[in-house]
Amino acid sequence: MEREEERKLRNKEAVMDAGKLFKKEYKNPIVEERELPAYLSGLRYFSVYDKSQAAEDPLIPSLWLVTPSNKKYRIPISAGQMIEILTEIAYRPSSELEALDATRHIAEWLFAGANIVDDINSEKWKSVIKSSRLDFGSVKNPVASRRQNGFKVVVHVYLPQIEVFRMKIRPWEVLHELSCDFNEDSNRIESREIDASYRRK
Repeated sequence: MEREEERKLRNKEAVMDAGKLFKKEYKNPIVEERELPAYLSGLRYFSVYDKSQAAEDPLIPSLWLVTPSNKKYRIPISAGQMIEILTEIAYRPSSELEALDATRHIAEWLFAGANIVDDINSEKWKSVIKSSRLDFGSVKNPVASRRQNGFKVVVHVYLPQIEVFRMKIRPWEVLHELSCDFNEDSNRIESREIDASYRRK
């Protein structure tokens, strides 16, 4: 019980410190730290909003990643920024499964509202494909492979969005192929747009 109380106290102190960290971006920051896997040691993940926004409905906090050097990245981030983060925490996957899990997090941070196609033959994705205007012909399930100097993961990401066009709200969709190379000497992240609803007339 004592250990649990100590853990809660440490978490409270950590959140208070994080609140100070966001003083430049928010007058009165309300901070909640989100849990990350242990393998992303040193990286911290926060949702933040200003106290003045508390009555908003819906309340949509901003999401931030903070590195050990206290460098802050507001989500969504770029592939280049993600590589900076991985380099600072010296991240190297220990298995194909871990590399795939890390890529899922990276997809969430690169693309707001990302949905990774985890099982193209599932009822969920059959339903999405049936109602979508996009071409899913080249989309495959996630693949993680071990290389001589590390791991490579390829996933497909579906992004459903809402856009306002000529005073009308309509759905907007994009398909991306996301490739993450985790190597001993460097990391590489590449995203390729496969299809998008804006290509449709």
